[in-house]
Amino acid sequence: MDGAGLGMAASSVVRLWADLGYVDWSKTTTLAPTVGVGVRVAPWLEIETAAAYSRVSGDGFSEPLSGFGNVYLGARHLTLDGPVRSTVGVGVLIPTGDTSRDASLANLWGSMTDGLQHFELRRPEATIVVAPWHVETGERVVLSLDGALGFEHPTDGARRSVDNYVYAHVAPGVAFRLSTALLLGLRAPMLVVFNGDDREDNQFVIEPFVRATIRERGFVSLRLEFPVDDPAASLGGPMYVLGGGVAL
Repeated sequence: MDGAGLGMAASSVVRLWADLGYVDWSKTTTLAPTVGVGVRVAPWLEIETAAAYSRVSGDGFSEPLSGFGNVYLGARHLTLDGPVRSTVGVGVLIPTGDTSRDASLANLWGSMTDGLQHFELRRPEATIVVAPWHVETGERVVLSLDGALGFEHPTDGARRSVDNYVYAHVAPGVAFRLSTALLLGLRAPMLVVFNGDDREDNQFVIEPFVRATIRERGFVSLRLEFPVDDPAASLGGPMYVLGGGVAL
């Protein structure tokens, strides 16, 4: 589920996860780590937080560019029993990100390592409210649908062509369980911006992935990102997102 693909086990109360996005394009290397924590405060409720960082280096830069992104705080309702498993939540991105030009550029490159699927974590000078969901069903063949509806309000210092942005993430997927520990799948994440700068942020990504479970409580995963639309597609492909996590 959300959090690098790690769902809550029935008896777990805490999940820790991390993603590392990576792309090497035209002698420019981008690293985009993201970390998150979820705490299950009731059988049906999880409180979660996440934060991000980006770093860009290469021949075109006299020194590496880096910056911290926003902090996410949210809650989600869990339905983990039965043939259909789901989470539905709501959260806010607190505009804690570095707003300097160098940090903003680093965060822009960092957000493209997964085709802008989680650009909210690296969007400077904006307060963003987002309602994410995840639905999946199946055991040997797993069908899934990730998504989120978002609303962005720029802060006073932001330069935006419109006052507010409304957008949606949608990512259908299918995966095949090769064994009890190994999952191989394909997702098709899409980002649709309903208003803004000539809809230039609309994105479509092809994402094959593999995930291995470790002793039923942890996992490692590798996702390959093939963006179809600019700006992410201009960096070339594939991009790589290495994930991992543990449920306690």
